[in-house]
Amino acid sequence: MNQTLLIAEDDKITAAVLAQKFSHAGYITHIVDQGDQVERAIYKFHPDCVVLDIGLPVLDGYEVLERIKSTFDGVIVFYTSHESDLNEISALQKGVDDIVFKSKDSQILIERVKRLLSSQPEKRESHIVDVNNLALNAKNQWCQLNGQPISLSESEFEILFYLAQHHDQVITREQFYLAIKGIAYDGKSRSFDLNISRIKDKLSRAGANKTLIKSVRGKGYMLLSDEC
Repeated sequence: MNQTLLIAEDDKITAAVLAQKFSHAGYITHIVDQGDQVERAIYKFHPDCVVLDIGLPVLDGYEVLERIKSTFDGVIVFYTSHESDLNEISALQKGVDDIVFKSKDSQILIERVKRLLSSQPEKRESHIVDVNNLALNAKNQWCQLNGQPISLSESEFEILFYLAQHHDQVITREQFYLAIKGIAYDGKSRSFDLNISRIKDKLSRAGANKTLIKSVRGKGYMLLSDEC
């Protein structure tokens, strides 16, 4: 099965060239051109590797790295024109698997990605989340609690899956809209809260503790793993 690559690069020519070369090397490729699009693309495409430009608009490569490194279990490679020892040291210290400078032949990037992916332990499917007795599968929007299937709308599933991915962390409305919807929260819509209410009701009817999804006043919501 071909491995999937997400290229986060705002220069359209560079992105197209990389996509073509990685495709010829046998990878399935997807492209985003802004940092705030990366999380949603990971959720949608489940890549094995993210090639990340540091100088992305909206969110730069370092900001994206901070947002994804706790939940994305694939390979992350910085690909940048900002060539310096300081940048290389900083990138590796912050948790990227490798950094390749754009002054080098792009084949070096391809070979580094190949090596990293071949040495990776068997990767847990990123479209599957298990939090104790709660299980979700993003490919078919399947949800089960204590062995009991739960029917969720598309919006309800997206919210619950994201909360489960980031369990025991407070998720704000702003964070969810940007990561999953790809848009900024307008500060007025109550659809997120209404969906949370429906999710809690459905989980409760399936036997979940009422405190499974906790409201954090003035911030957002959190799924508590020890309540599953």
